[in-house]
Amino acid sequence: MCFLLALSFALVPSAAHGQPVPGDSGEANISPEISAEAIGALAAPIGRGEVLARAASWTGVPYSQTDYHPTPYGEFRQDCSGFVSMTWGLPGRPADPNGGTNTVGLAAISTPIAKDDLRPGDALIDIEGDSNTRHVALFESWANPERTRYWAYEQAGPTGNLGAEHRIIDYPYDGGSAQFKPYRYNNIVEDGGSVHHRLRAADGAWTPFGNLGMPTATQVATAAAPSGEVHALAVSGGQVHHRLRKTDDSWTGWGLVVNPGSASAVTASTDDGGNLQVVAILNGQPHHRIRYAGNGTWSAWGSVGATGSFTAVAGAIDTAGKAFHLTAVFNGQVHHRVRNAAGAWTPWALVANPGSASAVTASTDDGGNLQVVAILNGQPHHRIRYAGNGTWSAWGSVGATGSFTAVAGAIDKAGKVFHLSAVFNGQIHHRIRKTDGTWTPWAHAGNPGTALSLGATVDPDRALHLVATY
Repeated sequence: MCFLLALSFALVPSAAHGQPVPGDSGEANISPEISAEAIGALAAPIGRGEVLARAASWTGVPYSQTDYHPTPYGEFRQDCSGFVSMTWGLPGRPADPNGGTNTVGLAAISTPIAKDDLRPGDALIDIEGDSNTRHVALFESWANPERTRYWAYEQAGPTGNLGAEHRIIDYPYDGGSAQFKPYRYNNIVEDGGSVHHRLRAADGAWTPFGNLGMPTATQVATAAAPSGEVHALAVSGGQVHHRLRKTDDSWTGWGLVVNPGSASAVTASTDDGGNLQVVAILNGQPHHRIRYAGNGTWSAWGSVGATGSFTAVAGAIDTAGKAFHLTAVFNGQVHHRVRNAAGAWTPWALVANPGSASAVTASTDDGGNLQVVAILNGQPHHRIRYAGNGTWSAWGSVGATGSFTAVAGAIDKAGKVFHLSAVFNGQIHHRIRKTDGTWTPWAHAGNPGTALSLGATVDPDRALHLVATY
C-alpha cells in the first residue's frame, strides 16, 4: 500500500507511497508547498489516451519516497502518487517542489464516480487509511465481463519494482479493501475530435487538411483500394463508422458499421480484389469482418481475441500471399497472427518488444514482408517480418524528442519506400524509410489542432492519404 503524510485542509502535501514490507517504517519528510488550487491552475486538460501513454512510458524507475524521475513534463516523485500526478498532467518539479501531490491531493482534485462509470485514466484511491496504507492505482480497462477484475498501472514499492506495474487487480483492490474508491480527475477530457484528411502526392506536395466531419471520433483508420478509392473509418461513441472517397475525389456520407460491443480502436486493409478487411477492438477484444467490393455488403463480425487487455490493432494484407496480417498490443506486448486465404487464423505469436507498447501500425511491401512500427516506452521502434521464413529483424528506434501518442505506416509498393506518420507533442510528423534502410528527417505535417489519432494509406498513384482527428 502507500505511505502518506498527514494533510492539512488548506494545503495538499506530497507523500511517498508503495507496498510496505515487514519492518518498513517512516514516511517522507515533505512539507506542504503547493495547494490544490495552484495545482488546478497549473495543470491543463489532458485526454485519456495521453494519460495511458504517459503511464506506459514510466519504465525502469525504482520506487522511492525521496527521489525524483525526470520526464518531458518535469521531475516527479518515484512513488504511486507521484507517478499518477505525472500521468494526469499535474506539475512536477520545479513548478511543484514536491514533484507531484499525494493520494489525498489526487482525490481533492477529482470527483467520486460509480464503479460502472470507470474509464481509462480514472483511478482507484484509498484516502481513508493511515500513512502505511494509502495508495492509488490508475484504471485502464476491465479484465473480465463481470467487472470484478481490471487492468491497472501502479507504482508500488518500496523495493523490487522498476517502473509502473501493468497488472490485473481484483476490484476494488487486491484483498477486497473497500477503502479504495473510484475517482475521475477533474481536468481529464474525453478523447475525440473531428476527422480530417489530406494527401501527399508522389512528388511530395501536400494538399490542405479537409474536414470529414464526425466531430467526436477517437480512433481512425484508412485503406486504399486497387481501384483508387480510399476507405476512411472512425470510432465515435463506441461505434465504428465508414465512408468512401471515390475516384472523382468526392466522398460518400458516413455509414454506421453496426458493432456488437463498445469499440475502442479500428484498423483496415484492402486485398487485391478491393475487399476491405476491418478489425476493431470491441469490449476489449479484437473482432474481424469484411466489406465486399462487389456490392458493399459486410460479413458478420468474428472474434480473433485472446486472454488479455487489447489496446491497439494494426492490419495489413499481403496481396502476393493472399494473407491478412493482424498485429495487436495486449498486456503491453506486441503480438502477431495471420489469416490465410481460406479464412483460418494462425495462433498468436509474441513479437517480444523491449518495452511497454502503447500503439502499433503495420504495412506489407510487394514481396510480402511486413513492416511494423510500435510505440515502446513512448518512442517509435521499427522491425520487419520477412515473408520467406517468418523471421523478424531486430527492433530499431525511429524516434525523436517528444511524447509519441500515435503512429501510422504505409508502404508505397511502386516506389518501394515506407511512409511513417506519427503524432508527437500533439503534432503530426512524417518521415520516409528508403530502400537502403535509411530514414529521411522528421517533417511537420502542419495540423492546425492537437492531433489525437492517425491513419495512413498509399493509393495506386503513389499518393499518401492521412486521416487524423484533431
